[in-house]
Amino acid sequence: MAKQKEIKVTCWFMKENGDVVPLESLTPEEKADAERKMRKRLTESMSRYFAARPPEDYIKFVEALEAEEKRRAEEEKAKQAG
Repeated sequence: MAKQKEIKVTCWFMKENGDVVPLESLTPEEKADAERKMRKRLTESMSRYFAARPPEDYIKFVEALEAEEKRRAEEEKAKQAG
């Protein structure tokens, strides 16, 4: 079987000043700050979405979000204990 050609993907990120840079060029602090902001925007968007739907759907979403935040905190704690 022929070897498939490797595909290289570059994710771009727009900084607050409007500069567009490769995501991999951000410092760990910039990346963490960007992730926090993206999570906040996503949470707000999803909150608006679920506000127009039954409460059961919103509860499931919030539970999943809390579980993800807990998982991230545990990962960070394990890294620091490293």
